[in-house]
Amino acid sequence: MSDSLLWSIVLAASLVMLALAVQRSLRAKKGSAAPFGPPPRTVPDTATVQRVTELVESDRQVEAVKVLRQATGLGLVEAKQRVDRWGVAGPEPVTDEVDRSALDAEVRAVVAEHGEIAGIKRLRQRTGWGLADTKAYVDRLGPR
Repeated sequence: MSDSLLWSIVLAASLVMLALAVQRSLRAKKGSAAPFGPPPRTVPDTATVQRVTELVESDRQVEAVKVLRQATGLGLVEAKQRVDRWGVAGPEPVTDEVDRSALDAEVRAVVAEHGEIAGIKRLRQRTGWGLADTKAYVDRLGPR
């Protein structure tokens, strides 16, 4: 085998490996979460409240959960629990959305004093978000 043929094979193999690495990194970036903007809306608007109430009254809880999740950004478990309570006690009272700056300060204080897990628990209590959402939020807060 000549040296030029050997170097051609090595170069071709290197280019294939480079192309695969680039493809893998692009695929990983596609599936990654977008940078955190404002927290998801956890308070349904009046149209959503009316629609979910109609669905719960007509015994269509699965659709009610879907509508509530789309409108609020809640996780599946949290939305299901809220719809279950909705059927018994009616819609939860509409309150203001969570103030992000106050929420950030509170979560940072809890993390600094009691650790990351306590901060995640506090954030879940305050917002009703799912575990993955709260973990990502706390991770993005970082120490400040």
